[in-house]
Amino acid sequence: MGDCHADDDGNEAVPIPDEAPSAAAEAELPRADVEPLEELCRRSAALRQSVYAHMKELGKQ
Repeated sequence: MGDCHADDDGNEAVPIPDEAPSAAAEAELPRADVEPLEELCRRSAALRQSVYAHMKELGKQ
């Protein structure tokens, strides 16, 4: 299991899985629900990499 975080409204922390869902788990979801989630995951990963790169740059200064 990956990172956990609580949201800004004080809701309980939710585990974020490190791996993509299995094909069986994806088969249970309607395709219309999966595609936006896949895009969100891609954008989230890109943002995370950007933040880490920026933090690394700041650490060099």
